[in-house]
Amino acid sequence: MRTFISIVTFTILTSCNNSDTQTIKDGQTKTPDIDTTIIPKATLTNLTILVFPPYDAIANEGISPDIQKYIEWLFTTDTTFRLMKFPYRQLMNVSYQNVFDKKYCTPITDKIKTDIIIMSKIDQTIGTGNMTTDKWNFKIKIYNTKTGNQTVSNLAADNLTSGEIENLIKSRRQELFTEIKNNH
Repeated sequence: MRTFISIVTFTILTSCNNSDTQTIKDGQTKTPDIDTTIIPKATLTNLTILVFPPYDAIANEGISPDIQKYIEWLFTTDTTFRLMKFPYRQLMNVSYQNVFDKKYCTPITDKIKTDIIIMSKIDQTIGTGNMTTDKWNFKIKIYNTKTGNQTVSNLAADNLTSGEIENLIKSRRQELFTEIKNNH
C-alpha cells in the first residue's frame, strides 16, 4: 500500500505543470519575477480601536451625554477601523473609569490588546437638571498603544448640549479618523 501511495504521489507531482513558467529558446524555462516588497503590517489589518468611558466628574448622576456611544458609532461607519466592544468583564478589578491620560492606561493595556485608545472628558458647565438643556465642554485624546504617542484631538467644544455634542462628533468624524491615521 505504501508503495502504491508513493507511486501515485510521484506521478501527480511530476505531472503538475507550472502555468507561470515561460519557455525561452533552447528549452530553458524562466519563472516570472515575484514582487517581494514588504507590506507594512498596519496596511494589512484594520486598526483596532477601543473607546473608553468618558472622564466625567458627575457620571453617577445619570444625566451626562453618552460620549462613548457617540464615538463608538463613528467607527461602525468606516471599514479601516475595527471597533472593540468595551471589555467590562475582562477589566474587572482594573481602574478604567475617569481615565484621560496614557499614564493610567498600562493596567488596561496589560489585559487588552488594541492599537488605538480613544479617551474623552466632559465637564458640565451649566446644570439645569434637564439633560437636553445642560451645557458641556468636551475633549478627546488619542493614544497609540504601539508607539506610545498621545495626541489631543482638535475635535473639542465648549458649552454645547448633549444633542449638539452628538451632531458635532458625527459631522467631524473624518477629522478624527485623519488624526488617528496620522498618529499611527
